[in-house]
Amino acid sequence: MAEFVPTARQARFIENDSRYSSFNAGIGAGKTAAGSIRAINKVLQGESGIILAPNFPQLCAATFPELMKWLPWKLVTNRGLGHPYAQSKVLKFAIEGKEVRIYYGSYEHFESFQGIDGVSWLWLDDVNIALDWYAFDSLDACVLRSGHPQVWTTGREAYVELSEDRQEPDPILTFVRGQA
Repeated sequence: MAEFVPTARQARFIENDSRYSSFNAGIGAGKTAAGSIRAINKVLQGESGIILAPNFPQLCAATFPELMKWLPWKLVTNRGLGHPYAQSKVLKFAIEGKEVRIYYGSYEHFESFQGIDGVSWLWLDDVNIALDWYAFDSLDACVLRSGHPQVWTTGREAYVELSEDRQEPDPILTFVRGQA
């Protein structure tokens, strides 16, 4: 596993503990790397979650390779299944005697992730590709309401509803959707 050294903007995003947050920047700014590190940190804390890209080709071309670059692969208990092409789209980890999971796929088929139990975080990568609020709300409903649940997005555009008290634009945004 390579050592990740975040930029100041990436570090702000990775350390953001808001219920909802987003990292928006241009191509090559390290958005997917920062999202990957955040997901890995959650797994290492024993929390299962969901990673979604706009579609399966995007997941295979960008999101999954970046995740694999930083992932402690030795902790993956089902690593021999040919991810991301495995029939079951879940990475399983053994963390302090507990099975922790990352479910992954595309948000164009968000319905297939409804009803997944025990996830405390959701990462939507490359949200500049259309994701409507119905899909977002459906996916958000999968995330536990106890403990410290989080939903974060990465993308080139601010696909968020900002709180009204914001004074100036910020590439690391905390967003509000209903009751946060």
